[in-house]
Amino acid sequence: LHRAERAECIDHMRYRLCTAVTSSAFAMTLKRGERVEVFWTDMNQWFAGTFRTSRIEPADGGGTQRASCVVYDAAGVWAHSSVKQLTYWHCLDDEQWHRIAT
Repeated sequence: LHRAERAECIDHMRYRLCTAVTSSAFAMTLKRGERVEVFWTDMNQWFAGTFRTSRIEPADGGGTQRASCVVYDAAGVWAHSSVKQLTYWHCLDDEQWHRIAT
């Protein structure tokens, strides 16, 4: 490999390693059934829900990311929504979120 190709390869490997470490650390911190709040910027509001599971999936910019399944509470305008309608997959690394004390 040429010098530029080696540098690009090293940068790519660092990115993948950081993503894997972040994903692994995240997976150990949230457990099924834990309560969270996620800030939805387009609605400028926090929404509460329950963490269900996570998976590794391709990221938009290449590499991988951990997507987390949150089932939001049936409240407000969503009071009569089904569980399927309240279930969203997020990359929580890209979101503002926190645990809710139970």
